[in-house]
Amino acid sequence: MLLGALALAWVATEIVSARPAIATLLVARVLQGVSVGLAVGTSTAYLSELTGNRARASLWVAITSSVGFGGGALLTSTLLKLVPSWPTLSYSIYLAFAAAVWLLLALCGARLPAVGGRLMRLPSYEVSSLLPHLSIALGWTVSGLVIGLVPSQLREHGLERMVGPALFAVNVAGVLVQPLARRLGSDRSLLTGAAIIPLGLGALIYGSIEGSVPLLLAGSAFAGSASYGFSYLGGLAAVTRQATRDNEARLVAGYMIFAYLGFGVPTLLLGYLSERIGLRVSLLTIVALATLAAGAIGVILLKRVRLSYASPLLQESKARVRPSS
Repeated sequence: MLLGALALAWVATEIVSARPAIATLLVARVLQGVSVGLAVGTSTAYLSELTGNRARASLWVAITSSVGFGGGALLTSTLLKLVPSWPTLSYSIYLAFAAAVWLLLALCGARLPAVGGRLMRLPSYEVSSLLPHLSIALGWTVSGLVIGLVPSQLREHGLERMVGPALFAVNVAGVLVQPLARRLGSDRSLLTGAAIIPLGLGALIYGSIEGSVPLLLAGSAFAGSASYGFSYLGGLAAVTRQATRDNEARLVAGYMIFAYLGFGVPTLLLGYLSERIGLRVSLLTIVALATLAAGAIGVILLKRVRLSYASPLLQESKARVRPSS
């Protein structure tokens, strides 16, 4: 499955590199989407099998995917500045790297016992994991808005060359807090993300409306700590903790569907609303809705965190009670 995912990603990059155009870009994006869908769930289950530790596997997947999201933008931006005559150089580097990884995995990858059943399975969901799913959808809503707003605002201020580093910084902010998110545990990590998202999103939108690049970047990095840090890792750890060997890949795939719905749908909604009621009102509407959603998720998580603290105390108090003779 991982070999197939890498092959699809390679083909997608080769298509858009060989013939850059809107049509080929759309085809490449579809292939890349299928590749990501195959890779994320499978790689999480694969690492869990290899390490025997689902929490550690979730951490590695969260770190590598977060760096990968921003690393491509940073690499492309840097190479365009250094070698402007070769705009597809980053694609060539990626193609060589992906081919090397494919060969390494094919020749040296650990062979694990088959789970059994059909090779292709639909994503799966657990009702008890609804909060992690909603949390990552909300977190990646901010990520989608960052990608939509930051490049255009930097270009307006003549800072085109800072687009790649700025987007990479958003992901790095998430990576830096992931060790802390792991120590906090799933619920407290998700609660922290729910508290951070409205603050970061508010700074991002206010900076965009007022044309303040420092505030825009600060809000983006602050929100990135939730999108790719607390909310992402906390939710992924919660989902994999409930998984079995048979359904782990399916549960992670279902989790990532919510993530990408949050990534794409609000951005499309913003574009639709901005043409009808204006960008400023649309942005403020998105902030209000996201704040309400974060508040609702936060209240539920806060109750769960309090119960998790209270439960050991109640058990301890009961243990101290001795029946009177």
